[in-house]
Amino acid sequence: MEINNDSKFEANGNPTEVSLLQFLQDANLPVHHYIKRKMDRIMYHQPFSSVTKNSIIAIKYVPKQFNEEGSDDCVRVFVKGAPEDIINSCERNFNGDGELKELCNEDKKMIKNDIVKDVFSKQSLRSIAIAFKDFTHQEWDLIKKDPRNFMSDHLLYKNKTFLTDLNLIAIFAMQDPIRPEVADATRLAKRGKIDVCLVSGDLLETAVQFAIKSNIVKERYAKNQDVCMTAKKFREKCGGFNDETKDILYLEQFK
Repeated sequence: MEINNDSKFEANGNPTEVSLLQFLQDANLPVHHYIKRKMDRIMYHQPFSSVTKNSIIAIKYVPKQFNEEGSDDCVRVFVKGAPEDIINSCERNFNGDGELKELCNEDKKMIKNDIVKDVFSKQSLRSIAIAFKDFTHQEWDLIKKDPRNFMSDHLLYKNKTFLTDLNLIAIFAMQDPIRPEVADATRLAKRGKIDVCLVSGDLLETAVQFAIKSNIVKERYAKNQDVCMTAKKFREKCGGFNDETKDILYLEQFK
């Protein structure tokens, strides 16, 4: 957050983070105050990883109901990332009254398929889910004693300490407009016999819409599973990786 020429706080940096901060600013929330208050309470931070498809931050949190009583606080862990993964790890979400209620499997399927895939992705919108989980300080002290809980990427991916029993806060859909010159550039590249491909970390449905709008693939071919496919399908066509190979690749990456 920086002060702009109009003496107002303005978000800058990562486009996703900026979009989320701007959303809060548009809701007239004192974003800068919240960020400043958070800074001396951060207890752990795991940056976004393309392997885990999420980022994690743990802060010392003082719930409002505890403030008046001067009672216990807790460590609140926030997880932000791909909805298709985070939703599966959530057990509760908020109702219209702001109270946590059980998130059943049918609701999870509805959110992932009817909202994220059928609405957001088909409009070329990128989705991001945010959830949280609370730990007592005693629980957090035990977590800190096991270094496996804080291994990055591959090893953290296998450790579900922070990725189970979550409370879903929200799912945001954001637009990343395609630059006007992209479609023409793709067309010219194809005329020059250059193959143009799109490799994306988005959901397949979102990536397909980007590819169509960028002239990478024609809409009539987009449903062909040999033209547009997930990373898993691509790896299978290339012979795949066994678990031992994946372990070696990941461990070499993080040496």
